[in-house]
Amino acid sequence: MATCLREIGTLFAAALLSSVSAFADVIHVRADATGANDGSTWADAFRHLQDALAVAQSGDEVWVAIGEYRPDQSSSPMNPSPPTPGDRDATFQLLDFVAILGGFDGTEQSLAERAGAFDQTVLTGDLLGDDEPDFENNDDNSSHVTTGSFTDATAILDGFTVTAGHANMIFTSRGGAGLLIQGGSPSVANVTFRANLVSGLPAFPIDQPFGGAVFSRGGSSPTFEACSFIGNMATDGGAVDFDNPGTPVMRNCVFRDNVAFESGGALWALDCNPTVTGCLFEGNVSLGGAGAIIALNSPMTVSHSRFIANSALAFGAIVGGELTVSNSLFSGNTSDGSTGAISATNATLTNVTIHGNTAATSTGGVSAGSLTIANSIVWGNTDASGAGETSQLNVSGELTVDHSCIEGWSGAFGGIGNTGSDPAFVDADGRDDIPGNADDDLRLSAGSPLIDAADCGAVPADADDVDGDGDTTEPSPTDLRGHVRFWEDVATPDTGVGAAPIVDMGGYEFHGGGDCQIDLGFQGPGNITLNVCGADLTQAGGVATLQLAAAPALGPVYLFIGFTNAPTPTLGGTLVPTPLTAIVSDLQTDIHGILTLPVSGVAGLGATVFLQAGTQDGAVTKFSNAVQMDL
Repeated sequence: MATCLREIGTLFAAALLSSVSAFADVIHVRADATGANDGSTWADAFRHLQDALAVAQSGDEVWVAIGEYRPDQSSSPMNPSPPTPGDRDATFQLLDFVAILGGFDGTEQSLAERAGAFDQTVLTGDLLGDDEPDFENNDDNSSHVTTGSFTDATAILDGFTVTAGHANMIFTSRGGAGLLIQGGSPSVANVTFRANLVSGLPAFPIDQPFGGAVFSRGGSSPTFEACSFIGNMATDGGAVDFDNPGTPVMRNCVFRDNVAFESGGALWALDCNPTVTGCLFEGNVSLGGAGAIIALNSPMTVSHSRFIANSALAFGAIVGGELTVSNSLFSGNTSDGSTGAISATNATLTNVTIHGNTAATSTGGVSAGSLTIANSIVWGNTDASGAGETSQLNVSGELTVDHSCIEGWSGAFGGIGNTGSDPAFVDADGRDDIPGNADDDLRLSAGSPLIDAADCGAVPADADDVDGDGDTTEPSPTDLRGHVRFWEDVATPDTGVGAAPIVDMGGYEFHGGGDCQIDLGFQGPGNITLNVCGADLTQAGGVATLQLAAAPALGPVYLFIGFTNAPTPTLGGTLVPTPLTAIVSDLQTDIHGILTLPVSGVAGLGATVFLQAGTQDGAVTKFSNAVQMDL
């Protein structure tokens, strides 16, 4: 179920790592090693990462154990060009066909055993170890802790914390204190970039400092998976700057508490085509424009992402030219000027929830030159005039709005299937009763008029393959939580467009009121998933929805039902409801690989049954997870 949407994950580099591992020599690095200092084993590991990189060859893996590593340090006679201690230009250079892997505890014999101590495996630019809080005493730090210039996707950095870079030197790039990429496309995964700083020099005002953590320029197309950018700072692009032609990718990344002195609190993009999928932007600040992202002459695609409590002098979350956003949330973003959430020249928004954003002057929600918006919710956004229709949307040119919920809806914007009815969020101001922060629950509650009320045909293609099935042409199969997007609520009349199951408005799909029945696991092979969610089925009239997802499209389904839970290996999977009481056949998934059935409660029955589904995918029999259902 949509593993790509986790805020941390490791799938990005798996294929590369497995292909490298098959032929790799392993070079060990451990800061406290006391042996031969030749990298051959953990006992004889290199004590400094630079020494390992100096001898690494194509196909090698460099395994780095818990500890701190500085780019100006070397102690092995095997290093033909050791750095000079205190040299701010020294950097950890990534290498093609070499995987630099951190997070080991120093005992592992295989990559599968890696401890995952990424936060304790630190590449630091604090060369003298004398930094103080708030970037004090860091003028002697590394200009660029790591460098990925002139590399391709086979250059891998995976499993580290990169911190304390300070790019401010004359005649070197004043960008990317954590990672500088010039004409390179490395693969970066499971890396936290924390407290890196790019600062300017008054004598060189035209040389703007960009990208506190990462500066990528010159046709670079790096990919970042499951990375975090925390507390970095620069003039433009507090955390990241993507500059000049390229197709950079951010997947499942977190941007939190980064600061830009001018624009792009988290990310700046210029003259490129960035993609952002499954990311969180929270609490980033711009003292100028765009609290989270600014994209100039850079068509940007954003999906399955959240923008929460970012702030700026103008444009609280995103400002850009060509902007396409789907299955995403904008909540609690603030602007001291205009536009609380999104501003774009041309924007297309589908299945987006935009709630609780504020602007001091005009347009709490979305402003655009032209706007196409479908299947979305724009509600509770405020500006100086209040929370009316024009506070939600302000479009100077062409506007197309269909099957969306807009607060203050008057019909003046035209379109079909639109409403001004209250969305009935589960808990719009969260447990703390303060709207606009991460604990707000902006899912739809049972009975919401926005359930099964959107347009199935408007759902965009799964271009980023968020469910990992290799199909990038299918309609996006998941909502913002990674749950099935095409889900039929049998208790709600269909008012939307398309064949059932009808999608809902907003970033989240409603999956039934009340609780879900107990998930016992045991699925395999594959990732087909069975859920039964809805009302209490021990009560007469209680209705729940049984749904099988991620199965082969238009394929047969067998539903196994039993009164005992006795897991038995069957055809490579595990069948739980054995012995069987019934096998229901003559069932078939729809074109999305989904089967939806209503389940009705029976008063006084007092039975517990176990359900599991089986499908046939070519020659392979696959079993879903098992569900314990109380009736």
